[in-house]
Amino acid sequence: MMEADLIIITSPVYVFDVSGQLKALFDHFGYQWMSHRPNQAMFNKVGLSVVTAAGAGMKSTAKTIVTNLTWWGMKRVYSLNQAVMAASYAEIPDRIMVKIEKKTDLMAKRLSKALKARQLNPALKTRFLFNLMKMAKKGHPEWNELDHQFWKDSGYFLSKSPWHDTLKSAIKRS
Repeated sequence: MMEADLIIITSPVYVFDVSGQLKALFDHFGYQWMSHRPNQAMFNKVGLSVVTAAGAGMKSTAKTIVTNLTWWGMKRVYSLNQAVMAASYAEIPDRIMVKIEKKTDLMAKRLSKALKARQLNPALKTRFLFNLMKMAKKGHPEWNELDHQFWKDSGYFLSKSPWHDTLKSAIKRS
């Protein structure tokens, strides 16, 4: 995942949320949330949540995925959701297949544009959350000494941002 430009996360809908296996993965990477020790590599990535269901539960499932991708610091996070009204792929009605194809084509174009825009700034929400966490970490080192030390060692308490170096290296590659 650290080498990828695009991370696509999908999950079946189980009791209106992600599968237990995906939740375990998200929990495993929780220490890399912006509120703890953000991984700089994530700040130049684009994320996509893909959720389908026979019926209900897509919204909350997609929200869990998008929340995690956002808190990992991705510069852009997209979501593609579709109720399929079927128990298997073969049973999906033609009218819904047409919708899926249109949505997928449109999303592919959006992702392509975002991935080609190497100098694309992180979303406003990402920058806001990062700066909010920066103030919290700087003002309360006692909350988590390990996290505080990470932020200090990373230079994030100064003017450095995790996307600054990624943008500079992207410009050099262009």
